[in-house]
Amino acid sequence: MFHRTSDQEVIKVSDGDNCYLAFAEYAMANPQNCLPKLNVVHRSDQWAVTHIEHLIPLDAANATKLKHWWREIITAWRTSSPLPCPKDWSQVANDLRQIAIDRGCSFDMKEVNAMQRGYTVVFTDPLN
Repeated sequence: MFHRTSDQEVIKVSDGDNCYLAFAEYAMANPQNCLPKLNVVHRSDQWAVTHIEHLIPLDAANATKLKHWWREIITAWRTSSPLPCPKDWSQVANDLRQIAIDRGCSFDMKEVNAMQRGYTVVFTDPLN
């Protein structure tokens, strides 16, 4: 990751991580408040370059909110119950869960896989 204090974006140079790139493709094709604004500017089998909006770490309140929601959505999936709120998070999670299954990735939404834009939680790297 490369970032200068005055820049509005971060540059991520990564290996050809197909799970992260599947997430990036989804985020670019499905703009949501809970997804980062990003652009994959180079991609090959060996490496990729992604420009990502600059986000800040989760504060304690949003970290707690994310943990509670993740527990609720896991329960909903196991029991075929209605999806928890916020609904946009749950819809994105359903989509990412299917991408993970299709691509052979794992899917986990924990504090290190999210940041925030202002006070809005943003999922950053839930597929690996």
